[in-house]
Amino acid sequence: MIALRNSRLRALSCELNELIAQAICDGVKVAAVALASGLPTASVRTTVLARDDLFPSGQSRTEQLRCIAALAAEVAEVESVRDAIERKRTEVLALARKSGLLDDYQLACASGLKHDEIRKMTRGISSRNPG
Repeated sequence: MIALRNSRLRALSCELNELIAQAICDGVKVAAVALASGLPTASVRTTVLARDDLFPSGQSRTEQLRCIAALAAEVAEVESVRDAIERKRTEVLALARKSGLLDDYQLACASGLKHDEIRKMTRGISSRNPG
């Protein structure tokens, strides 16, 4: 699940960067794009500098800003889902480690993580009751 969310997040971020660069190429102000995307203006400028192969698209500024805002909201939603899944995974690992069902090496094999990552992730959580 986490790998799927990370993959989706990378694809959405790439698409958002393309929309941002295209909007700036079409003459939309950096401040307006930053506001619509929720990104700092420096990040917007950096995104634009990475793309030099763009031509004017002919889309209206309003439409471009609407698309950027919608995609930025989708990116934020996918990030929050991924974070929730990672928190749940940490809770489950901590509970399994605390109960002694599996040792760190078995948990590592089951989760796809390294055994030392399991210890680090669950260090502060193992004494609490995940709820």
